[in-house]
Amino acid sequence: IIFFVFPTNLLAVNIATINISYILEKSTSYNNFLAELSKKKSELQNTLDIKEKDLTKLKQEIDNSKLIINEDELNLMIFNYNDQLKTLDKEVKKINLFFSKNIEVNKNIIIKQIISYIEDISIKSDIDIILTEEQYFMSSKKIDISNQIINLLNDDIIILKIIDE
Repeated sequence: IIFFVFPTNLLAVNIATINISYILEKSTSYNNFLAELSKKKSELQNTLDIKEKDLTKLKQEIDNSKLIINEDELNLMIFNYNDQLKTLDKEVKKINLFFSKNIEVNKNIIIKQIISYIEDISIKSDIDIILTEEQYFMSSKKIDISNQIINLLNDDIIILKIIDE
Protein backbone atom coordinates (compact mmCIF):
# COMPACT_ATOMS: atom_id res chain seq x y z
CA ILE A 1 0.00 0.00 0.00
CA ILE A 2 1.38 3.40 -1.08
CA PHE A 3 0.07 6.62 0.37
CA PHE A 4 0.45 9.95 -1.29
CA VAL A 5 0.14 12.92 0.93
CA PHE A 6 -0.63 16.24 -0.65
CA PRO A 7 -0.76 19.39 1.39
CA THR A 8 -4.20 20.94 1.38
CA ASN A 9 -3.01 24.49 1.89
CA LEU A 10 -1.64 25.07 -1.62
CA LEU A 11 -1.81 28.74 -2.45
CA ALA A 12 -2.34 30.03 -5.91
CA VAL A 13 -1.14 33.55 -6.55
CA ASN A 14 -3.21 35.54 -8.99
CA ILE A 15 -1.02 37.78 -11.12
CA ALA A 16 -1.92 40.54 -13.56
CA THR A 17 0.14 42.90 -15.67
CA ILE A 18 -0.32 46.44 -16.91
CA ASN A 19 1.48 48.51 -19.51
CA ILE A 20 1.47 52.09 -18.27
CA SER A 21 2.95 53.52 -21.48
CA TYR A 22 0.20 51.86 -23.51
CA ILE A 23 -2.46 53.09 -21.09
CA LEU A 24 -1.19 56.68 -21.36
CA GLU A 25 -1.01 56.37 -25.15
CA LYS A 26 -4.69 55.29 -25.26
CA SER A 27 -5.97 57.72 -22.64
CA THR A 28 -8.33 60.25 -24.21
CA SER A 29 -7.81 62.80 -21.44
CA TYR A 30 -4.03 62.57 -21.61
CA ASN A 31 -4.00 62.80 -25.41
CA ASN A 32 -6.31 65.83 -25.32
CA PHE A 33 -3.95 67.45 -22.82
CA LEU A 34 -0.92 66.70 -25.04
CA ALA A 35 -2.73 68.20 -28.05
CA GLU A 36 -3.45 71.36 -26.05
CA LEU A 37 0.17 71.48 -24.92
CA SER A 38 1.30 71.07 -28.52
CA LYS A 39 -0.73 74.15 -29.53
CA LYS A 40 0.92 76.11 -26.73
CA LYS A 41 4.31 74.87 -27.93
CA SER A 42 3.60 76.13 -31.45
CA GLU A 43 2.66 79.57 -30.12
CA LEU A 44 5.80 79.80 -28.02
CA GLN A 45 7.96 78.45 -30.84
CA ASN A 46 6.71 81.19 -33.15
CA THR A 47 7.73 83.81 -30.58
CA LEU A 48 11.16 82.22 -30.20
CA ASP A 49 11.61 82.03 -33.98
CA ILE A 50 10.96 85.77 -34.29
CA LYS A 51 13.49 86.54 -31.57
CA GLU A 52 16.03 84.21 -33.17
CA LYS A 53 15.59 85.95 -36.55
CA ASP A 54 16.12 89.31 -34.85
CA LEU A 55 19.34 87.98 -33.33
CA THR A 56 20.51 86.70 -36.69
CA LYS A 57 19.88 90.14 -38.21
CA LEU A 58 21.77 91.78 -35.38
CA LYS A 59 24.73 89.43 -35.89
CA GLN A 60 24.76 90.21 -39.61
CA GLU A 61 24.62 93.89 -38.80
CA ILE A 62 27.62 93.48 -36.52
CA ASP A 63 29.53 91.58 -39.22
CA ASN A 64 28.70 94.20 -41.84
CA SER A 65 29.63 97.11 -39.54
CA LYS A 66 33.04 95.87 -38.41
CA LEU A 67 34.91 97.98 -40.96
CA ILE A 68 32.62 101.00 -40.77
CA ILE A 69 32.15 101.81 -37.08
CA ASN A 70 34.67 102.46 -34.35
CA GLU A 71 35.70 99.91 -31.77
CA ASP A 72 33.52 101.30 -28.95
CA GLU A 73 30.38 101.17 -31.07
CA LEU A 74 31.26 97.66 -32.24
CA ASN A 75 31.80 96.50 -28.65
CA LEU A 76 28.45 97.99 -27.67
CA MET A 77 26.72 96.14 -30.52
CA ILE A 78 28.46 92.89 -29.51
CA PHE A 79 27.48 93.44 -25.88
CA ASN A 80 23.82 93.99 -26.89
CA TYR A 81 23.91 90.89 -29.08
CA ASN A 82 25.36 88.74 -26.28
CA ASP A 83 22.84 90.15 -23.81
CA GLN A 84 19.92 89.33 -26.12
CA LEU A 85 21.39 85.87 -26.75
CA LYS A 86 21.56 85.20 -22.99
CA THR A 87 17.99 86.41 -22.60
CA LEU A 88 16.82 84.10 -25.39
CA ASP A 89 18.71 81.18 -23.84
CA LYS A 90 17.06 81.83 -20.46
CA GLU A 91 13.67 82.01 -22.15
CA VAL A 92 14.25 78.67 -23.93
CA LYS A 93 15.23 77.02 -20.63
CA LYS A 94 12.17 78.50 -18.93
CA ILE A 95 9.90 77.20 -21.69
CA ASN A 96 11.48 73.73 -21.54
CA LEU A 97 10.94 73.67 -17.78
CA PHE A 98 7.34 74.79 -18.31
CA PHE A 99 6.65 71.86 -20.64
CA SER A 100 8.44 69.32 -18.46
CA LYS A 101 6.55 70.49 -15.38
CA ASN A 102 3.20 70.36 -17.17
CA ILE A 103 3.79 66.86 -18.51
CA GLU A 104 4.98 65.60 -15.13
CA VAL A 105 2.09 67.10 -13.14
CA ASN A 106 -0.61 65.89 -15.52
CA LYS A 107 0.97 62.46 -15.99
CA ASN A 108 0.95 62.08 -12.20
CA ILE A 109 -2.77 62.93 -12.11
CA ILE A 110 -3.45 60.15 -14.63
CA ILE A 111 -1.17 57.69 -12.82
CA LYS A 112 -2.97 58.36 -9.51
CA GLN A 113 -6.24 57.55 -11.25
CA ILE A 114 -4.69 54.41 -12.77
CA ILE A 115 -3.58 53.29 -9.31
CA SER A 116 -7.11 53.79 -8.02
CA TYR A 117 -8.49 51.61 -10.83
CA ILE A 118 -5.81 48.99 -10.21
CA GLU A 119 -6.80 48.79 -6.54
CA ASP A 120 -10.47 48.34 -7.47
CA ILE A 121 -9.73 45.71 -10.12
CA SER A 122 -7.38 43.80 -7.83
CA ILE A 123 -10.00 43.62 -5.08
CA LYS A 124 -12.87 42.66 -7.41
CA SER A 125 -10.81 40.10 -9.34
CA ASP A 126 -8.88 38.80 -6.31
CA ILE A 127 -5.52 39.67 -7.85
CA ASP A 128 -2.53 39.35 -5.53
CA ILE A 129 0.23 40.92 -7.63
CA ILE A 130 0.13 43.44 -10.47
CA LEU A 131 3.33 44.04 -12.41
CA THR A 132 4.17 46.89 -14.79
CA GLU A 133 5.94 46.50 -18.13
CA GLU A 134 9.21 47.40 -16.41
CA GLN A 135 8.91 44.48 -13.99
CA TYR A 136 8.45 41.59 -16.40
CA PHE A 137 9.90 40.43 -19.68
CA MET A 138 6.87 38.86 -21.31
CA SER A 139 3.36 37.93 -20.24
CA SER A 140 0.20 36.43 -21.57
CA LYS A 141 -2.48 38.78 -22.91
CA LYS A 142 -5.05 37.06 -20.71
CA ILE A 143 -3.45 38.43 -17.52
CA ASP A 144 -2.94 41.96 -18.91
CA ILE A 145 -5.54 44.34 -17.46
CA SER A 146 -4.36 47.41 -19.38
CA ASN A 147 -7.45 47.52 -21.60
CA GLN A 148 -9.74 47.37 -18.58
CA ILE A 149 -7.94 50.36 -17.13
CA ILE A 150 -8.08 52.23 -20.46
CA ASN A 151 -11.84 51.66 -20.62
CA LEU A 152 -12.27 52.99 -17.08
CA LEU A 153 -10.02 55.98 -17.79
CA ASN A 154 -11.83 56.89 -20.98
CA ASP A 155 -15.25 56.49 -19.34
CA ASP A 156 -14.31 59.03 -16.66
CA ILE A 157 -13.84 62.72 -17.24
CA ILE A 158 -10.37 63.52 -15.98
CA ILE A 159 -9.55 67.19 -16.12
CA LEU A 160 -5.98 67.87 -17.14
CA LYS A 161 -4.90 71.41 -17.80
CA ILE A 162 -1.89 73.47 -18.64
CA ILE A 163 -0.40 75.04 -15.56
CA ASP A 164 1.03 78.48 -16.17
CA GLU A 165 4.30 79.39 -14.61
